Amino acid sequence: MNLQKLVDLSLQFNAISGADKEIGTFALIKQVDFVKDEARELRDAHVDFILTKENEGEIVKEALDVLVTVVGVLQKMQNLGYDIEAAAEAVALNNLSKYPKTHTEAMQSLQDLASQGVNAYVSYNPVYDCYVIRDVDAGKVRKPSSYQKVDSNSFKKGV
Repeated sequence: MNLQKLVDLSLQFNAISGADKEIGTFALIKQVDFVKDEARELRDAHVDFILTKENEGEIVKEALDVLVTVVGVLQKMQNLGYDIEAAAEAVALNNLSKYPKTHTEAMQSLQDLASQGVNAYVSYNPVYDCYVIRDVDAGKVRKPSSYQKVDSNSFKKGV
């Protein structure tokens, strides 16, 4: 899946409207509110599909609208001096670090989660040669015990 064209067209949309030049706290708050509105529309489209079994494509449309508004947030953060490309790479790599490379680390993480009352399981992904820790109840990928959060303060240029 290559979403570069969506990103490019979203940036063009913001340039045409002048939103790309809107910076500051209020502009950022407004843009984040747009994201929340689109996320609600995505949730509503999903619920509607579950109830009616109709308009499944609306889920795709609303998910893409969420991305369009998120691009706007990132554009505003870039205008405030953040290196979005470097941040994107750092966050993506940090997310990948959630998959332990050794069985020992995966099992230790599972024990640590159990001690916190989290019901989780471990599976092995042979394609990527790593382990996946998932919460049984939510299905969410869980962080291993060795996980270290990315330093979001490093994203600001000149810091």
